[in-house]
Amino acid sequence: MEFCSHRNRTASIVGVITSFFLLFSFNISVAQGGSQSPPIWTATKAGKQLTFLGAVHYGHQDMFPLPSHVYQYLERAQAVVLELDIASISQREINTILQETAISDGRSGVNSSALRPACERVRLNCDNLSLFYPWYQAMIVTGAAFRLQGLTPQHGIDRHILSQSQSMNVYPLESLALQLLEYSQLPADDQHEMLLAAAAQGDGTGHDEPLILLDAWSKGDQQKLKAHFAMRPSAFHKYIQRKSSTFANRIQQLSVSHDRLFITLGVEHLVAQQGVLTELSQQGWEVQFVTNAR
Repeated sequence: MEFCSHRNRTASIVGVITSFFLLFSFNISVAQGGSQSPPIWTATKAGKQLTFLGAVHYGHQDMFPLPSHVYQYLERAQAVVLELDIASISQREINTILQETAISDGRSGVNSSALRPACERVRLNCDNLSLFYPWYQAMIVTGAAFRLQGLTPQHGIDRHILSQSQSMNVYPLESLALQLLEYSQLPADDQHEMLLAAAAQGDGTGHDEPLILLDAWSKGDQQKLKAHFAMRPSAFHKYIQRKSSTFANRIQQLSVSHDRLFITLGVEHLVAQQGVLTELSQQGWEVQFVTNAR
């Protein structure tokens, strides 16, 4: 089925934007909350404490409630920090951004037939992918793979923490608008690399088997998480490294006026070799992995 108008194209894009928050934060579903030990780190400096909860952006209702110690850390915090402004951006703003950045001009050079095995597995009409640039094609394929397994961003960790923080100040590290614009400005080679990685996951041939990440996250297995993300394509690592300094500096600024912050950040930003925790350590913060602390 082809889209018959620009309006219909936009509607289709909006329909899949809910599968977005981080392109590379792939499928997560876990056992009942009480049996989990999601990864937690603390960072201390000059009487300040930062608590980091490694987040996954897709999930299932059976993930909740989280273990009690997670909420205890949250209750002790003076403010919450999230990766994106998921509560403040309007659907109209998203529509406008996607019209400007996601719809292809027909020169993206992507052959949709090369994606057909992935499209068939995740029940997508592959022909429609030609309407979008590669960075957004990757999101569509990945989001469809999540939904096929009953996982949604509505049950992501970041949204859950936001729902538990109604009486607290909540600060985003960046805007969704900025993140979408940055993806749209990636070099063509990086966009194609992202798309190939998403397609490999979608057709079941890639390393990114959801159950691997599921098991590592639910157990708080830092080493398995590091190994898992180490296998991501070079475009992923360039993205993480580029964001790390920006995020760490923003967190440092917020810590000036807050002694205790609870920070929910995509787990890939925390376990990466050149991730946010590395940046903060270089700024004098003492970082400790404490996921099993009670």
